[in-house]
Amino acid sequence: MANREALRFKTNIPEQVIFQYDKYGKTGKNKFDKNWFSFGVTQDGVDKTLFATDYLHDFLHYVGLKKGDVYTITQMQGEGNTKYWTISLDGIEYDSRDMSPDNKPKTSSKSATPKQVPVPEEKPTLDDLVDTLVTCFNKVEVLSNKRNMDLEPEIIEKLAVSIFITASRNNLFVKNGDARSMGNIPIAQGEQPPANIPIEDDVPF
Repeated sequence: MANREALRFKTNIPEQVIFQYDKYGKTGKNKFDKNWFSFGVTQDGVDKTLFATDYLHDFLHYVGLKKGDVYTITQMQGEGNTKYWTISLDGIEYDSRDMSPDNKPKTSSKSATPKQVPVPEEKPTLDDLVDTLVTCFNKVEVLSNKRNMDLEPEIIEKLAVSIFITASRNNLFVKNGDARSMGNIPIAQGEQPPANIPIEDDVPF
C-alpha cells in the first residue's frame, strides 16, 4: 500500500469506498501508542489506504468485511467530543454505538428473543398446609407401625415436622386434600432422622 493516499474522514461527511480485501493489510502503533490497521480501498477509482483505529476496525468486522462491497462510512459527532461511526451497506444502516462490549452485535428489538417470564408457582392455601402437615404425621405413623418401631409422640412430631419443612422447601404440598399430589419428598442433607432410629436412607416417605 506504499505511496497511496490516506483516506481522511471529516466529521459528518460520508465517504463511499470499495474494500479491496476481506481484512487489513498491516497494523502498527501511532505516536500515542494506539493501534492502527491499514485497509486497501478504492474511492472514485483511486486506490487509497484507510487507517482504522481499534474502534473502527472492530466496527468494520462487526458489520462484516467482504471484498468488493461498497461501504458508505461516516464519522459522526456524538455528545461532547465523542465520535462514533455509521456504515451503510446494502441499504442497511449500522451504528457503532450498537456494538456490545465484546464487539458482537446487540440483539435488536425486532429480532430479540422474548424474555422468558417465569410462571409464578401457585401458593399453597392454608388448607393445603394443614393437609400437608397431617399427611406428614400420617406417613411417619404408618412407617412406625410398619417397622414396629413404637416411636414416642415427640419423635413422631420431630420427624413429621422435618418432613413438612423439606416438602415446603421443594414446593410439595397436598392439593385439594389429595396426598398423592405431593409426589416423592426428597430428604435434604442435614435433615436425616435422629441416629438412634433405625430408618434406612432409601425409605420412601
